[in-house]
Amino acid sequence: QPAGTSKSTPAIETMPAINSSFIAAFSYDAANLTLTTHLQSGAIYQAKFVLPSEWTALQTSQNHSKHWANHIKGKKLSVTVKSAKSPNSAIKTGRSKK
Repeated sequence: QPAGTSKSTPAIETMPAINSSFIAAFSYDAANLTLTTHLQSGAIYQAKFVLPSEWTALQTSQNHSKHWANHIKGKKLSVTVKSAKSPNSAIKTGRSKK
C-alpha cells in the first residue's frame, strides 16, 4: 500500500424506523450500496444500488415507512433475505372443502 493512502471499509450504519408499525429498522452498507430493511414481521429485504444521498434522504425523512414505500420499494433491485416468520403471511389461494 503506497505511503499516504489509507484503505478503510465504511461501516454499516443501522437506524430504527421511528413510529412505524411495519418497519423495525434499516441498515446501510455504503461499500456495497445496499439498504437492508428489517420488517416487524421478521422479513428482511435488501435493495441494491442505493446511493448515499438516498440513504441520507431516508434518514432525514419525517416518515421512514412512507419514504421507503415511495422511493425504495419497487424502485430498486431487491432480494428477499428472509421471509416473514408469521405463518399467516403466506398467500393462500383456493377454498378448502368441508
